[in-house]
Amino acid sequence: MRTFFLSFCFFILPFYLNAALQKDIYRSNSNGLMLVKIEPSEIKDYKHILYVYLIDGTDDKIKKKVLLEDDKEIKRWLYYYTDNFLYHEKYYKQKEIKEAYRYDSDGHKIKQEEYKNNKKIRITTYQYNNDGLVDIERILNLLNKQTIFVRYRYDSDYRIKQIEKKYPDGRLVYWEAFFSDKGIIQKEFYTLKEERFTFWYNENGQEIKGEIKEITEEKEEKIKKEWITLYSDIGKKESKEENNYIIGKKIKTWYNSNYKETRVETYKNDEIFTIEMYDYNKNNKVTYYEKIKDLNSTKITYLYNENDNMIKSQHYQDDKLKKIITYNEDNSRNELLFGRYNKKILIEYDRNGKIISQGKYEE
Repeated sequence: MRTFFLSFCFFILPFYLNAALQKDIYRSNSNGLMLVKIEPSEIKDYKHILYVYLIDGTDDKIKKKVLLEDDKEIKRWLYYYTDNFLYHEKYYKQKEIKEAYRYDSDGHKIKQEEYKNNKKIRITTYQYNNDGLVDIERILNLLNKQTIFVRYRYDSDYRIKQIEKKYPDGRLVYWEAFFSDKGIIQKEFYTLKEERFTFWYNENGQEIKGEIKEITEEKEEKIKKEWITLYSDIGKKESKEENNYIIGKKIKTWYNSNYKETRVETYKNDEIFTIEMYDYNKNNKVTYYEKIKDLNSTKITYLYNENDNMIKSQHYQDDKLKKIITYNEDNSRNELLFGRYNKKILIEYDRNGKIISQGKYEE
């Protein structure tokens, strides 16, 4: 009789548990967002479907979420509650556990566990200040048994102002930021053991200047690299100048309205070294490239089909045609080389880049 009762409970209990859950169906994406609630009859119309199981009688307590892609499960989330608050969460991908989280009664995440091949590899714990903001973060790597400590400091508006990260080998990374009255970041820098990186931003939050300085043993700062970026009145990047003082190299770059490089000038010791120029079609595919070095010019023109697949390129050296490459639909290609005395050589390659034929080309 006892055996029968246990078997009966084991059989019937899952039905009671499922009956206590309310299932909603959503159109989703690969991230598992609840985009639009749909009916079961609409499932076949979408690639990503999310099943959301709510604890019956509640509007917000999710017990489980399952994400399907083409009717196959790719992600799953499980939620556990106690005393009416979420205290534990698990995340699965391709039916393998990837992450697990623990929360306190105030909703703060106090622990995060990361997994690989169903084995725990990293544990991160969080400590909070009186304002409910993360104060100290401890990251334990279970593979090498080493811990990284991170400390956060905030300004009067509760924005992160300073981050201090200490590594097991004694390295210390220090980051600090400065904000305007409107809360827009104006400047930030972080310091490694021997270098300081500094960045400046405009009122739109775009980086306008950056620099890297070396910190000597005497605590003096020596600039190594710096760069300046200019923008149009509507906030589009127009040009950038970069200086590497270690090797005496300067690069000036200009951009079109689609943020593509149109001209790049490279200088060595303040003397022009190379000039590169680009042109593009309406779909941002490069159609022309030229490089000038020591008064020598290399040019390439590119031709595409209606699907924007490259079908031909022509290569010039000082305005003389040197090579024509024809690209085939099966990814094979033909190269026609132009030599001295009007000699032409045709080389054919298969789709893997292996030469399959080579010989003199006859018209």
